[in-house]
Amino acid sequence: MSRGVRFVSFNVNGRTNPIKRNRIEVVYLQETHLNSDEHKKLRRMGFTNLFSSSYKSGRRRGVAIFISKNLNFEMKDKEGRFVLVQGSIDGNLVTLMNVYAPPGSDLDFFKKIINMMLTQTQGFLICGGDLNIRPRPELDSSNRKVPESNTLYKKVTMLFQKVDLIDIWRELFPTRRDYSHYSAPHSLYTRIDFHNFC
Repeated sequence: MSRGVRFVSFNVNGRTNPIKRNRIEVVYLQETHLNSDEHKKLRRMGFTNLFSSSYKSGRRRGVAIFISKNLNFEMKDKEGRFVLVQGSIDGNLVTLMNVYAPPGSDLDFFKKIINMMLTQTQGFLICGGDLNIRPRPELDSSNRKVPESNTLYKKVTMLFQKVDLIDIWRELFPTRRDYSHYSAPHSLYTRIDFHNFC
């Protein structure tokens, strides 16, 4: 990819917030709370390529990837367990993967994600989503207390390191504090939404 492409990831929690004003070209959404037909209605925001997975019973969960009509994206494959799309951007083979890890997800869930990355991706992998973990708790949380060393975040971080996944935000801003989520019951800000590159 010879030019910069703008990516964004939102856990919309049922709200379809407007995203056109920032001229985003690739959008990852989690917790859309929409069925397949409702996901398709979102094309009117200017995203001609839409890939989504809806929960079959009720208005819960749901993930989607939207790709702008202004981006030179050619789709190669629609198959995938979460939302996983293979294609090319400006002639470069890419896999776009969107993951929502519900709170309480165990290590086996993340191992399945890693297995998908190893077996079902081609070219550059760009994985975005709401993972509900803090890889660097001392920087990714307004509570500076670091959890015990045997917690899930350490194990998941080690899994990601084994497959050379790079936390793009942390790579660009190694010591900066910024958050993607606020929990009112815990009065806690955290960075749990990510874009990783491999």
